Amino acid sequence: MPEEQRGAYKQKADAELDVMRAKLDEMRARVESASADAKLELLERVDEVSRSYEEAKQRLSAMADAADDKWDEAKVCFEGAWDALKEKVASL
Repeated sequence: MPEEQRGAYKQKADAELDVMRAKLDEMRARVESASADAKLELLERVDEVSRSYEEAKQRLSAMADAADDKWDEAKVCFEGAWDALKEKVASL
């Protein structure tokens, strides 16, 4: 993929991760206002989403740093982590 397209892809992915970060912050705020019983379950779910977010963020960084011959592979890894993150957020 040409460098210009790689840059555009990374920029779009960064923006999408920012949106997910905002959703994660909203989830954390909901935990604070939840009842004691609901708080434990919500905390577990927020932790799962947080781990998925960090994984996607790391994969994006690895993709951005990947050499030309490894970029497609790194992109597939990022997309897998991104899909997992979206699924976890949607399930909340």
